[in-house]
Amino acid sequence: MTRIRVCFCIDKLDSGGAERVLTTLANEFCKLDCDTYLIETSSFNSLPFYNISNDVKHIQLLNHVKKKVGFFRKTRLLRKEMKKIKPNVVITFKYPVNIYTTFALFGLKCIHVVSERNNPYTYSVGFVSNFLKKPIFRKADGCVFQTEDAMKYYFKKKNDNIILIPNPIELGDDVCWEPIKNRKHTVISVGRLVSQKNTKLLIDAFNDFYCLHPDYILKIYGTGNLHDELINYSKTKDCASNVMFMGNSDSWIQDNKNSALFVLSSNYEGMPNSLMEAMAIGLPCISTDCPAGGPRSLIKDGVNGSLVKINDKNDLCDKMCELVENDNKAYSYSFANRNMINDFSKEIIAKKWFAFVNDIYGKKYGTKK
Repeated sequence: MTRIRVCFCIDKLDSGGAERVLTTLANEFCKLDCDTYLIETSSFNSLPFYNISNDVKHIQLLNHVKKKVGFFRKTRLLRKEMKKIKPNVVITFKYPVNIYTTFALFGLKCIHVVSERNNPYTYSVGFVSNFLKKPIFRKADGCVFQTEDAMKYYFKKKNDNIILIPNPIELGDDVCWEPIKNRKHTVISVGRLVSQKNTKLLIDAFNDFYCLHPDYILKIYGTGNLHDELINYSKTKDCASNVMFMGNSDSWIQDNKNSALFVLSSNYEGMPNSLMEAMAIGLPCISTDCPAGGPRSLIKDGVNGSLVKINDKNDLCDKMCELVENDNKAYSYSFANRNMINDFSKEIIAKKWFAFVNDIYGKKYGTKK
């Protein structure tokens, strides 16, 4: 059996959830007897936010390009790189990477597996990309989705070249599930400060919550284009002195293991890593029941977490109050998620990806790697 050569492609390796999953998969594929490459298609000498294994061959496609690169030139550069690498499998995340990789691979002997990492119904990626989204997925050799709702945007029914695979959880060797005890009066939220995450809803709900529980603070982790606007918005609220903007942090999990609540207030999501991580370490969690069904696939409402209506300040505030006032319910949520770290381990998830792409390769070329 020869070693499989796998190439992962993404636009850039910043602090987003898709970037984290792709980096984790690339690192794990090295352990599965694969020659692994990771190409950033839009990066200009930037450092990856997440650690990349020394065994992964990391390529920044535009490393020596000084001028702005358009679609066609980037496609040509990517095709040139693919001819050098000669991958058996190419896995792409996000737009427009899925699109120009499809053109770059034309006529090359490899399989192309695409993955949707957000809510395709509402996530806008520009006119051309929106127009080509469905054709690109239908042309691909294999498609990986996080949720069934996202899959149904592209296909009426599941087939052998489609699979649902959740995100892996990677918390570090020294982090594990712990029963909640001596909870700090802290509510935390983690995510980019962009309109998708609807952080204003969280601030509004916390302001009402604060009127009943003035000893609680809200910590908001993340950066984004709404950073200054959200800070100014929070200053107009009664709870202003109790709202803290923490920026990006690699240690938010370790720093908040005994917090009272984790809250996700998004308008839409793929499968949110921060929610998975918070649940896995035992934090009582609340999330909007947003499309494309990522939170709903993780939380069974009232059993291991709470789901609230999108953009409903009162519903969110009520659920926050319920969990800080009811220790038994908060503990039951925590206890119900005690096995998540094992169930969604990076090793298990990477093996599901590997088995899927190996099967697709075997069906196309008559042999498995």
